[in-house]
Amino acid sequence: MAMPEFVDGLREGRNLYMKYEDTESGNFPVDIESTIRHYLPKALQNTHLKDVGRFGPAYDDVNKSKDFVSMYVGGVNSTSQVHLDLQSFGFIYVVEGVKRIILMPNDQRTSDQFPMVKEAFYSVWPEVDILNGPLPEHAQEFILEKGEGIQIPYFTWHAVQNLEPCISYGFMREWHHIAFQKGIPDDYRESRP
Repeated sequence: MAMPEFVDGLREGRNLYMKYEDTESGNFPVDIESTIRHYLPKALQNTHLKDVGRFGPAYDDVNKSKDFVSMYVGGVNSTSQVHLDLQSFGFIYVVEGVKRIILMPNDQRTSDQFPMVKEAFYSVWPEVDILNGPLPEHAQEFILEKGEGIQIPYFTWHAVQNLEPCISYGFMREWHHIAFQKGIPDDYRESRP
């Protein structure tokens, strides 16, 4: 779909969703990347992460080449179903709109609920819907508005729903091969080529 058609669809209220990451193509447009990198340092520094000891000095400069940025644009009710990412640090910042995020632990409390079905784009997808109906036990729900961000804890199941048309930026640190050295269960590790 061409970008003008996508934008027209958003204006019509369609629940379209676009995700663009520099980790995939290596050809992230310079003007978009520089805009994202302008917002993210301030967004990271203005979160509660420093207060709870989760924001080390390494995150003072998110403009290093080893850090990856992304942009998400979605219409009302567009979603990213439950998944976990294989990077060790993830952060989502809402530029416009309102976003609902559900976080769930990835441990013995949820191991039977989320069997891995597929792996794609450095994420594991169990193909389970947690956005509709009552929240599963141990789930935490967050509503992010314009100017708010949240850290996605390492190896945590999460799902996202845009409650209104939304633009958000993301920041990731560490590649999956580094994350795999940090104790990912063998059944996930064996699924990789």
